Amino acid sequence: MGADSLVTTHTVGEGTGSEAPCLPTADLFPREDNNMTKPSLGTLWIPSLFASGLVLLLGACGDPASTQNQNDMSVVDMTPVKDTAPPLFSGATNATAALAAVTINWNAASDDSTPAGSIVYQVFQATSPMGQNFGTPTVTTAGGATTHTVTGLTANTKYYFVVRAVDASGNVDKNTTEVSATTPVPDTQAPTFGGVTGATVSGNSINLTWAAASDNASAAAKIVYRVYQATTAGGENYANPSYTTSPGVTSYQGNFLTPNTNYFFVVRAVDESGNATTNTQEKSGMALTPTFAANVQPLLSNSCAGCHGGASPTHSLDLSAGKAYAQTVGVNSVDCVTTKRIVASQANNSYVVMKVNGAGSCFVGGQMPPGAPLSSGQILTITAWINAGAQNN
Repeated sequence: MGADSLVTTHTVGEGTGSEAPCLPTADLFPREDNNMTKPSLGTLWIPSLFASGLVLLLGACGDPASTQNQNDMSVVDMTPVKDTAPPLFSGATNATAALAAVTINWNAASDDSTPAGSIVYQVFQATSPMGQNFGTPTVTTAGGATTHTVTGLTANTKYYFVVRAVDASGNVDKNTTEVSATTPVPDTQAPTFGGVTGATVSGNSINLTWAAASDNASAAAKIVYRVYQATTAGGENYANPSYTTSPGVTSYQGNFLTPNTNYFFVVRAVDESGNATTNTQEKSGMALTPTFAANVQPLLSNSCAGCHGGASPTHSLDLSAGKAYAQTVGVNSVDCVTTKRIVASQANNSYVVMKVNGAGSCFVGGQMPPGAPLSSGQILTITAWINAGAQNN
């Protein structure tokens, strides 16, 4: 409720003529000398009376000779009215349990003086119906909150909650609407998973596939997979996965591998609680010499064709699909005319390799691509393909 002022008028005295009990102006305004001008009672200013919460309205207390009612004196009570009404609030609407936590929701309360954004909420918790101690809230939320998560709860336990609204004057509603939820038992069981099932080689890339795992608590779409890679059988480091997939993904492509090298892979499934399988099923494949279509062109399209492509490619060099091979292999460089962009079987003498490395015998300008240099594996893919003859394969 608002701090409105209750204004009450009281008649202090009544009379006529010379018997009027009006406050003498000499008492209200002491004179410093006989020449001081006597103020008019109609303009009296009495700060001390205002400060006390009382306003004296002096009516018809002018000239004593006046025939008006000179003894009327009214008192106006300016004492503030205290806000004692609590907010209007229907209580909690629902509760949802998670591992060691429960989230309680409610609709915003309303109040005739406190804005909704300033109303706070007291959350009371118990492990038996209506067992809350309403003298001590579990938590008091920030103003305007309509949800709260209580954490640190015991597993496999049913909790009961009551939420009450509190306005800016401290008035608390007394609703007893109760919601409850049971915290789940912690999941300690790893998924069921058959491991990696396929390994397909494409140039110096190897694509792995597997069937989706199942789990007692996590949906298949929530399970992630850790990929472990080694160059010797059984050499995977299970403390450090080479890659972790997004949830639900059942394939992985290892790119930019060293040509003519055997790679070995193990894949393990991990559920939402972090439980991982311990399977050791292994698949292997030998990374081959990269091909232009499968390995080099995708790299050029993703990393270089943004500048070297479109209607006006930089230096008239178009590295987009269908054009890159014809504009690089055996073609003179614009920056270094004595050097060809790609010299078959000679990666170190190819200007493209100098540009991606940022150095070379005839190097002009900065390293390419600007701001996002290729990784060592990506550069290895280009050089391996060039040294294998730079075939349009």
